[in-house]
Order: sequence, then C-alpha cells, then structure tokens
Amino acid sequence: MENRLFRIFIWHCLPLLLVSLLFGLSATGTIRAFLRNENERQAHKLLVQTVSYFKVVFNEMDSLNLMFSENPEMLARLERLMSKKELSLEDYKDTKLIRSFLSSPANAKPYIDSVYVYVENQEYRALSSNNGLIDVRNIPQLDYSREFPKKSKLIVEVQNVIKLVGGTKRSIIRLVRPFFNVATDTRGLIVIDLFTDVMTQDYINQFLGAGQYLSLKTGEGIELFTLPSKIPYSEDKMSSFTETLDKYGLSFTLGTRKKDLFAPSSTLMWITASLSLFALLIGLFLTIHTNKKERKFLGNVIEQLNSASFRHLENTQKEKEFNNIFDYLNYYVLKTFLQQDYLRYQNEAMEYRALQMQINPHFLYNTLDTIYWKGVALCHGENDLTSMITLLSKLFKYSLEYHGTYGVLLDQEIAATNYYLEIQAIRFKDRFRVQWEIDSNLKDIRVPCLCFQPILENAFNHRSIDDKMLEIRITIKKQDQDIVIDFENNGQPIGPEEIANLNDENIDSLVLQHNLGIANTRKRLILFANGKASLHVGNTPEGKILIRFTLPQIS
Repeated sequence: MENRLFRIFIWHCLPLLLVSLLFGLSATGTIRAFLRNENERQAHKLLVQTVSYFKVVFNEMDSLNLMFSENPEMLARLERLMSKKELSLEDYKDTKLIRSFLSSPANAKPYIDSVYVYVENQEYRALSSNNGLIDVRNIPQLDYSREFPKKSKLIVEVQNVIKLVGGTKRSIIRLVRPFFNVATDTRGLIVIDLFTDVMTQDYINQFLGAGQYLSLKTGEGIELFTLPSKIPYSEDKMSSFTETLDKYGLSFTLGTRKKDLFAPSSTLMWITASLSLFALLIGLFLTIHTNKKERKFLGNVIEQLNSASFRHLENTQKEKEFNNIFDYLNYYVLKTFLQQDYLRYQNEAMEYRALQMQINPHFLYNTLDTIYWKGVALCHGENDLTSMITLLSKLFKYSLEYHGTYGVLLDQEIAATNYYLEIQAIRFKDRFRVQWEIDSNLKDIRVPCLCFQPILENAFNHRSIDDKMLEIRITIKKQDQDIVIDFENNGQPIGPEEIANLNDENIDSLVLQHNLGIANTRKRLILFANGKASLHVGNTPEGKILIRFTLPQIS
C-alpha cells in the first residue's frame, strides 16, 4: 500500500515537476544569456562614456600645447620672460597676458587646480595660472630636469600627486606634457593639476551606479583612483570590464556586482523553486484524493479476508457509506466471492487434507495394534516393547483426531506430550528429567495439536550429551495479553549462525533437510494464531537452550 501510494505520488508529480523545472530552467538560461549580453553591452557603453568624459577633461592639455608649441610669438615672449634677470614693465604686461591664457581653463573648470608652463632657462622660472612667475623648483613632485626628446608628438604623462592646497592635503592627478618647437629649438613643459575628488565626483553623479566601481590605472599599473574608495564586495562577487585610453596610456576598469547583473534570473529561479514546490503539493493532494477510495476498498478487502480466516464475515461497511456505484459493486462482488468460493475452497481443501491424514496413518495404527498383541504373546505378558507400542498408539490416535483450526485444550496437549515422554523414558532410562511449571489459570486455553512434541524431539535427538543428565523445564505462563511457553534444556549449546538459521521465518520448510520440527512448528503457530504468534530460539545467560512460544490467549 505504501509503495503504491509512493508510485502514484511520483506519477502525479513528475509531469508537473518536469514542466515547471523545464520552463523555469529554460527561461532562466535564456534570461541569463540575454542579461549577460545586455550587461556587457551596457558596461562597454558606460566605459565608452567614461573614456569620453576623462578624455574631454585631459584634452585641456591640447589647447595649451597648441598655444605654445604652434604659436611662435607667444613662445618667444615666454622665453624672454623666463631668461631675463630683471623684468621691465613691458615684461610684466606680457606675463599678465600669458597668465590670462593659462587662467581661462582653470577658472572655467572647477576640477582644475592650476596650470604651469616651463621652458628651459637659467633662472628656473615657470609661469603659474595661480601665482604668476614662480620658481619651478617649488612645484611639488615635478621633475623639470628631464631630457626633452626632439620630436613634435610627445606622450602626456599622468601622475598621482599629493599636494597641499589651502593648508589641506589633496589628491591631484597631474598631466605633464613636454613640448618642442622645431623652429626655435625650444623645449618646455605644460603641467595641469586636476583635483581628483572634484573630477571623480562629477563622474559619479553622472555615470556610476549603485553596486559598481571604477578603477583608473596608468600603463605602468599605478592606480590613480578607485571609485568608491572602498569596494564593499569581494572580487569573486564582481564582474569586471576594461577599456583603455591609448592617448594617455590609461586603463579603465568597471566592476558591477554579479547579484545586480543577474537579479532577474535569480528572481526567476526562486519562482521556479516555488512553482516546483507548489507542483509537489498539488501532486500530493491529487495522490491522496485519488488513492483514498482505493485504500478504503483495499482495506475492506484485507479486513474481509482476515475475517474469512475465522470462518465468518462481518459487514464492516454500511451501505450508507458508499459514495458511488463503483464502491458498492466492488464490496458486494468481494463479499459474494468470499461467501461462495473462497470459504468453500478453503473448507474443501481442509477436509481433503484431514481425510488424507486419516487414510495414510490408519494402516500404521492397525499394524501397531497387531504388533502389540504379538509382543504380549511372545513375552507372555506386558513389557517395555508393548508399553511403547501402547503409548505410540495413543499418540497416533491423538494425532488422527481432526481438531480443525481451533487447536486443542492445553490439558490435552500436555497429556499427549506425556505419552511421548514415557516412550523416551523407556528409551533413555534415567538420563533425563522433565519439570513442568504451569499457571493453573491457563488450563482452558487452546494450542495447536502436537506442537510440544517436535521441540522435545529436537532436544533428545540433537542436544543430549552422553553421560550427562538432560534436564528439561517447560514453563507456561501469561505475560500481558499473550501466553508464553518456554522450553529450556541444558543440552549442547547452539552457535550464533545456527540460531540465525533457526529464527529465519522466510525459510521454506519444504526444502529443509534439518530442523524440520522447529520450522514446521513455527509455521503452524503462525497459521493457528492468524499471524500473531512467534517462535524464537536462543541461549540463556546461564548457557542453556531456550525455545519460546508466544501466542495470543485463545479459549
């Protein structure tokens, strides 16, 4: 019943579960692939915007470069200002003019701190957008003494500088571009200092989203900045995309949290899991609902079969409990079969078996009677031989009586067992003792016919030890609602393997060559008590052999 319920549950759930899983997994896979492509596209788009943003910022250098490298007059004035030891009023006017050109981008762009122009001169002068003419050696962290290569296109260097501005240390991104004028053979530097925080804050406000970070590094791998300054997630939880700005030798890395990238697919996975659980619950409901009538019908079948084993039928299901014609017909078809066929076949089989048991031993019973009288005649009276024949005849007569499935009274079984013990007393003389301990209130209970003799036969034939008194104790008592019958003897011990074989209820007694008495007795006990009896073989703590019957009290 339980296995069938499980199979029906699987049969109902499997299609629903497969549909929800296939739909969920295929949809999740499709969405993840779409999101992966879309996120890569959006990341590259954002990186392109990032590169464009910083390119516009850094291109402030180009206009200044054109002004000095491509304007000979402006460059000439600058060289004159740098080389004179003492400046005239006219020189100060030129200084103010050139400084105005430098201050224009600095005043227009809040992220520009200052602009410096330097040409090689003996006075170490440089022109600053903030302070006019200054000593180039006072510009922090600037290498002004570098070699200027003689070429027109020079690479802009990007540096990370810490600069004291207004009494506060601030992070500066410095652009340094050497310039060279072929006509005048003039070499110089254009320097722009950019406030990192102002420049990046504008970028964050315009482009960078939540859960993202941006890292900017030079070609040498020096990190200029990372936004935000502390990445809240580990690298294994981030997806990174990279773009370069070749003109300045910069590498931009954009990181996005994977959870944010695939959030819709994760949500869909949860929906799939919920749908699968819902499918299982629906399958369980359908299974119980579908199997309810079947379990009710099969339960009634089993109950009627159990009742049939006691030769009577009980109508455990009232007609008013039938919900449909199917249940009604099933019940009465089964009842008719039990009443007209099953019980009839069972009675006929038992009657045939009883008649067969009477025919076969009847010849032996008559033969024993003849042998008895011959023995009396030859020995001129009663003797051990005739006594054994008399006792054996009584056992045969007892066994030939048909007792049905109701068994015999305990007193009758004890009397027949004593016939057998008297035979063994003649055979073994004083080599065994039997002690009976019987609860006097149990004399009217019923037991299977000849169920004691096979156990005692086993003790005499397989457990007796030469030159040792075989002591047998038979105890019959009530324990809770059951009757317990113990056969205890001090014969040869039983090994663990043999005990396991003797207690195996699944062994077919028809194929056994040894221990037939125990196997057959167990089977008869189970049939007699309708499956509620047991026979167990074991050893006592004192090393004795114990065979125990446990069966319900049947009066």
